[in-house]
Formats: sequence, C-alpha cells, structure tokens
Amino acid sequence: FKVTFGESNSIRFHKSALVLKPLAADMFAALKDGDDLANREMSDENGDARLSDVIKPIICEKLKSGEIQLKDIARFLGTSRRTLQRRLSDEGITLQALKEEVRRDLAKRLLQSNNLQTKEIADQLGYSDPATFFKSFRSWYGTTPAHYRDALKRAG
Repeated sequence: FKVTFGESNSIRFHKSALVLKPLAADMFAALKDGDDLANREMSDENGDARLSDVIKPIICEKLKSGEIQLKDIARFLGTSRRTLQRRLSDEGITLQALKEEVRRDLAKRLLQSNNLQTKEIADQLGYSDPATFFKSFRSWYGTTPAHYRDALKRAG
C-alpha cells in the first residue's frame, strides 16, 4: 500500500490498505455474517483512512494475548511511540480508548453470533477474569452479557 508524507509531517494511509486480508481474520471466524471492523466506513472526507482505524485490526489481533502496547503498535507501523501518541492525540483518542472501543464492539458482535459462551468471549477479549468482562459489559451497555443475549433471542 501507499504511505504518503505531507507538509504536516503526518502519515496517511489510503483506505485501500484496509481491504487487504484483515489482521483479525481468526477472531472474526465465529461471526456468521462476516461483518468485521475492517469493513466499516473508515475514512475522512479525503478518502484516507484515519490512523485509529488502521490500529483497530491490530488491537483485535492482540486482544487475546493482552499484548497491546503503544510501543509495539508503533514498531509495527514503523514509527516512534511518541509520534504515534501525537497522531492519535490529533484524532482526539488514546490507545486505551481504542482498546475499549474494539472490546465493546467485538463483545457485542460475538454475543450476537450466539456460538460462544460468555466465558469464552471474555477470554477472546483478553480478560483474565470473566467477572471483569461482565463488569465492563454492564458499564458499556447497562446490562449483563447474558441478559443482552437473551434480549436478542426474544427480539429475533
């Protein structure tokens, strides 16, 4: 893919780079409809991908192992930790906020797939303790994972 450097000394990725094989393909194997984070509209008005959207599939891939650090993502992208931090700050987001966003969205999608137990979902999201996942899910959606799944069954 093409990386361009502009006058603002920023790294811009063309959104075509996001249609390559998703880094988190294994994580999304449980989803029936094949919808994943990489298929969302992830560009600014110029058609270029936002850096945060480039990082989301990397986070998905690393969730289960829990190895999501700014320095590792910066190394993967070929930039410094501080530059990556500044670029995310320019977008108004932090790595921790991106990690939570990915966990929240993926938790919801995995519960909708109905193929996994909530303990397995907690493990895939990198939670060492299912109780921590339940607490996070409740803060995101105002209910437990089990109640959320039950509501989906009743609605469907």
